[in-house]
Amino acid sequence: MAKRIQKGDSVESIVMGDEPLWNTNIPLTDEYLSAYIIKHTNWCNYHWDQKNYRKAVLEYLKNKKNKNQFITISKKNGDNFAFREIGNYCRMLSLGCPLTEKIISYIDSKLKDLKSTYDVVEPEESTTEKVDIQQRIKDKTKDLIDTIEEKVDHFVQALSVDRPYSFDAVSWLTGIGVKPVHTKEIIKLFTPRKEELEKALNGDKELMEGYAFLGKAKTRKYMEFNVGIINACNTIAENKRKPRKKKKISPEKLVSKLKYMVEDPTTKIKSIDPRKIISANILLTYNTKTKKACLFSSKSGLSIKGSSIIGFDETDSSSKSLRKESYIFNLTKQHKDVSSVYKSVKSKEKPVKSRINNDVLLLQAIKL
Repeated sequence: MAKRIQKGDSVESIVMGDEPLWNTNIPLTDEYLSAYIIKHTNWCNYHWDQKNYRKAVLEYLKNKKNKNQFITISKKNGDNFAFREIGNYCRMLSLGCPLTEKIISYIDSKLKDLKSTYDVVEPEESTTEKVDIQQRIKDKTKDLIDTIEEKVDHFVQALSVDRPYSFDAVSWLTGIGVKPVHTKEIIKLFTPRKEELEKALNGDKELMEGYAFLGKAKTRKYMEFNVGIINACNTIAENKRKPRKKKKISPEKLVSKLKYMVEDPTTKIKSIDPRKIISANILLTYNTKTKKACLFSSKSGLSIKGSSIIGFDETDSSSKSLRKESYIFNLTKQHKDVSSVYKSVKSKEKPVKSRINNDVLLLQAIKL
């Protein structure tokens, strides 16, 4: 399905479309390579500014196998025209386009100019000792326990002179930086103290003598204070950090390993841009070898993993054998309800296979 034109789109942006990708499924010829270079260069000239060209060069340098050297470029010196001269070529190489030796030599010469203009930094081995993460956690926990003990002393002092003392354990512990990773040691320290206070309240003579300066009522409040710290630590331990969201993968990367037939030499039918499959609800394919059409249906949106279609509903998806060639052309036409056109084909439905190969044409991808 054609890209929907938005209000405010210029004629150039509609004609240019998305960034041209290098297609490994098309046989490499001088004509195809020249046409691709011209098309990609024109696209970059229209859509890119100096920052994009600079970014493409740095991305290319980062992906090179030889990473012993890298260029550091200050923001004020980032407007060198060499970036614009080779930025689009670097982007093509990053996309997998096999540029000619002449162009690669041209890129290398411009990179030498850049290296002479900016500082070339050799990675140095770090002389600083690596900090043990577990040791860092222990040190931090020790500091937190010292702070909590000071708070306990203030509470006991207030309790001994009948001074009111309000205390929200969860808020206070969170405020001083107690994290789930610290709570285990804090609970380990305060649990024996709580048990000791419970024994004193239950009549242990030796322990009662130790807390005689507080009396039974204040000793109970002291125990409740310790219990509050333990319960607060349990609450903090349960509120662990939410798992990090998965990084969104670009459509270009998702389809990079997809193998499919670009154009059928017999019928001259061409496949659609595979990037249109991503998030589509319906995908129609045709295997030129087995003469089978497949309908992939998904409510949540289709995606690609390697060379397979994923995310489709197995119950709503199926494959059919096409006896007549006219059916194929009918499936390539734009219809409001492609599913009905597919179902109108009189053939037994069979389970669909997710794997796509070089014999498969991508006929239509539709977002509902």
